[in-house]
Amino acid sequence: NRIYELIFTDSSEDQFWGTEAPICSWFGLTCEEEDSIDGITELSLENNALVAGEDVIDEVSTLLFSLPSLEFLSLRGNAVPLKFDNIGNATKLKSLHLSSTGLESVDGITAAADTLTSLHLTENSLEGPLMAEFFKLTKLEELYVSFNKISGPLTGIGALTKLEEFYAFKNRMTGTLPAELGSLAHLRYFIAGQNKFEGKLPGELDQLVKILDFSVYYQESEKGLGGPLLDFKRSKHMEKIDVEGNKFTGHIPSTLLSGLDSDYKASPSQISLRLASNDFIGTLPAELGSIGNLFLDITGNQIIGPIPSEFCSQSAWMEGRVGELGSCDAIACPEGTYSESGRRSESSEKCLQCASNE
Repeated sequence: NRIYELIFTDSSEDQFWGTEAPICSWFGLTCEEEDSIDGITELSLENNALVAGEDVIDEVSTLLFSLPSLEFLSLRGNAVPLKFDNIGNATKLKSLHLSSTGLESVDGITAAADTLTSLHLTENSLEGPLMAEFFKLTKLEELYVSFNKISGPLTGIGALTKLEEFYAFKNRMTGTLPAELGSLAHLRYFIAGQNKFEGKLPGELDQLVKILDFSVYYQESEKGLGGPLLDFKRSKHMEKIDVEGNKFTGHIPSTLLSGLDSDYKASPSQISLRLASNDFIGTLPAELGSIGNLFLDITGNQIIGPIPSEFCSQSAWMEGRVGELGSCDAIACPEGTYSESGRRSESSEKCLQCASNE
């Protein structure tokens, strides 16, 4: 009832809150044992027009983290920027979702119980070199911090040995990608586009067997990410590699994704290779033609020669455009021609002859 008084507004959904109805029937609450405040395991009040001003946020934070059985807490999309001074009291807390709550600080968060495996702090006002604090939460399996202004390197990320999902795009992180990333045996999603990373990809990334999505598009540093592209040949079920808008050079490896599971490679599941706007040279590796459903964006590079003929018979490629058009023009315009997108992205778009001086 005190939480109800402090943060609910006239626009909040509040079914049964503040009434004599069993507490486990109150909107957003899930209990381990019916009608027992000690048994509240989940509190989910996402996008519910909740508001906590500076005068009450300390009390609100203390009350929420004092729920002894709490495992899941989500206040996403509410103006409730919790303080973490008492987070250690939530000894069973597993998942904390505070995206879009106006958070400006994570002071005290390292006192969280080692039960915490999922932390979502996307789209807040977090600034500065905070990653070292998160890396002390060594049981994390999910870390979402995109759309903030977090700076500094990823040095120390190897401490998160259980990490599966890392979403940190649209921040200000710097430095090279550390070799210790390759030791994260459970890593499936590494999404870190639109930061300020630079240098070459560490070869240790090729050790990632479970990686599904590696996205480091459009780094905003002066030097950018570059050098040769790794082949990720140990990945069995890669869904996407996105290095668009960087400074990668050299040939696209003939062994790129050569370790894909054969059933997966032949399945309808789309695999996306977004390699546009780099400095790749040479011909396209014909070995990619064994993938049944591929989206291959190579525009804005220095690729030469004809597209391998086996690509042109893959009707599912380019979201079905190859089959629809009956042409490899859906992948890239032929040498000596051009279009606005660099390919025929739809039937109405044509590959036009380049002028003789182009």
